Amino acid sequence: KRNQEMGKERRNLGRGGLSRASLRLDDAALLKLAEHDDESDKTWTRVIVEKYLSQFKWYFPSWDKPDGPSLSQAYAFYEHVTLPRHFVGNEERAEPGEAEQSTLLYNYFTTSSKAFIEFGMGIDSYFSSLKILSAILFLAGLVNVPNMLYFASKEYSSNGQVNVLSLTLVGSAVCTTFEWAVCSTCLADDFSHDDEERARLGVAEDGTILVEQNDCHGAEFRHGMVNYATFFFLV
Repeated sequence: KRNQEMGKERRNLGRGGLSRASLRLDDAALLKLAEHDDESDKTWTRVIVEKYLSQFKWYFPSWDKPDGPSLSQAYAFYEHVTLPRHFVGNEERAEPGEAEQSTLLYNYFTTSSKAFIEFGMGIDSYFSSLKILSAILFLAGLVNVPNMLYFASKEYSSNGQVNVLSLTLVGSAVCTTFEWAVCSTCLADDFSHDDEERARLGVAEDGTILVEQNDCHGAEFRHGMVNYATFFFLV
């Protein structure tokens, strides 16, 4: 019965409604929550506001008015009604505004993936799929380690890719060694798009057109087989 009531209230919350627990949070209940919340369970913004910012009039104009609004109570409402919480001792999601039993905010780092179902099937499916996809791509990366070692070695490029522009390209098929070669069909206009292209064009003393060409060894059959293995693994 309790689970049915919780399911009904959660549907109401999804339509913009409030749970019975949140409606019972009067000023006295909010004050109690604000005073008894442990600092280790508060959001870091709440700690900063309560300790420091609430003392400055430019941030909180009513800080010196006893009958004025309370930032601590406002944050208590935000953390106990707006943010999701779970009961102490398990990861069952508590109703917004639950004050009869002790609750804690869901921790970003220690909350297990089993608790995602408390936020709905869509959230649980999304993170479960993300975890499986991460594992698949990690294994695919391991399959490609032999190719990465080859492309980063001097067997592929004589300088071992020391001139690569980004560390993320180390181990890729990018070539960093070049040699000048004669190109009888090349024209200067073919290399006029930008400075990097023009730097790849040269003219010998006798007027011969020279261009830079890659001087890397190139991939072999075994490297293609690794790519095929990765492709069929992903498929």
